[in-house]
Amino acid sequence: MAKEEEIQRILKWLRENPPNPMLHKINESQEGMRYVMAYLHEKGTSVTPGEISKDCEMTTARVAVVLKKLEAKGYILRETDQEDKRRSVIFLTDKGKEKTRKGFQRIYDTVGNIIDEVGMERLKAFYDTFMDIRKVLEESKKEERNSLDDQDF
Repeated sequence: MAKEEEIQRILKWLRENPPNPMLHKINESQEGMRYVMAYLHEKGTSVTPGEISKDCEMTTARVAVVLKKLEAKGYILRETDQEDKRRSVIFLTDKGKEKTRKGFQRIYDTVGNIIDEVGMERLKAFYDTFMDIRKVLEESKKEERNSLDDQDF
C-alpha cells in the first residue's frame, strides 16, 4: 500500500511540472470548473473573480463563464464585497466543498494505486527521465527561437 508521503511526493511533482505546460492553462469547460473549485478549496477563503483570473491564468471572460456554471450547479456563491461594494467575492458552498473533497480523494486514491502498481523507484526514474527530456526540449526551443531572431526575412 502506498505511503502518505509517497502520494504527496507524486502530487507535488505533478503540480510543479505538469506533463505539458499548456495543461496549466485551462480552457475546457469541465476542466475549468474543476480547476476553479480546486483553487477556491485550496485558498480556503473567499476570492474575487480577478484573483481567480490572475492565479489560474484564465481570461476574465472565461472566469465569468465558469463561475456562472458553478453557481447554477450550487457549488459556489457570489456576494458583494463588504469593503468594496463594486466587487463580488466568490466562495464554495457546502455542496461545492464536498464535491471538491471527493475529487481530491479520487486523485489521491488513483496516485496511490499507481504507486502500488508501478513502484516508487520506477516512478522516480520516470520522473527524472521526463525532467531530463523536458530540459533538452526547452533548450532546443530556445536555440530555435534564437536562430529565427538571427535570420533576415
